[in-house]
Amino acid sequence: MNHLDPQICKSEWSPEEDYIIVNTVLENGRKWALAAKLAGSKRTEHMIKNRYHTLLRNEERVGVHSYDKGKVLRAIIKKL
Repeated sequence: MNHLDPQICKSEWSPEEDYIIVNTVLENGRKWALAAKLAGSKRTEHMIKNRYHTLLRNEERVGVHSYDKGKVLRAIIKKL
C-alpha cells in the first residue's frame, strides 16, 4: 500500500466499487487502470487487482469453480 500519498483510499470496499471492478473485467478484460479510473475512488491499480482476485477466491470457496471465470464473475455481481 502506498503510504506516501495521503489521498490513497484505505477504507472498506463498497459494493459499488466491487460491482465496477467485476463489471469492468467482464466487459474489457483485466485492465486495472481502467477499473481504477471507473471506480472513481482514490485506489491504486494494484489495490484494484488485489480486490478482484480476493472476490474471485471468495466466490470459488463457496463452490463456483474457476474454470468458468464468466460464471464466477456473474455470481459475484448477483450478490452485489
